[in-house]
Amino acid sequence: MKILVTGSSGFIGSAFIRRTLETTDHSIRAFTHHTSEKNLLRLTLDNNFQTERKQGRVELIYGDLSDTLGLCEGVDTVVHFAARTHVDQSILDPEPFLQSNVIGTFNLLEDVRRYGVKKFIQVSTDEVYGSILEGAYQEDAPLNPTNIYSASKAAGDALAISYAHTYGLNTVI
Repeated sequence: MKILVTGSSGFIGSAFIRRTLETTDHSIRAFTHHTSEKNLLRLTLDNNFQTERKQGRVELIYGDLSDTLGLCEGVDTVVHFAARTHVDQSILDPEPFLQSNVIGTFNLLEDVRRYGVKKFIQVSTDEVYGSILEGAYQEDAPLNPTNIYSASKAAGDALAISYAHTYGLNTVI
């Protein structure tokens, strides 16, 4: 199986790649905008990662989700970690969050559809449900984004759901 992992240089995306390489025989197409140099450096210095790259099991691609043409070619599953995060930054400058989390997700979904990817996993955030003082939200709770970051993630989630209903895309959020 070939898995495209977006946001591969992020903390969770890089950990997912390391774990996948350790526990499966899947190959990885690691896509990064390389905004987290520390995690990318940690990932690329990892001996197992380097060995797997040399053996052709890992492909590292730098880019932007605004240009995803062909990114999903030959891929079975997409795990979409890539996102602009940080609430405070989204308040100061909302446009990059909309570009990445909404337009970037749309572009990726179009590429998934174009190449007939079997499964799309959208990694979301509990922020889409709004603030909670204690306890936890259930997944079927109504969305209540309260800042630009959470609204942009909720919009990406809604796009993923709409592609599941409209095009029959096998989607998990």
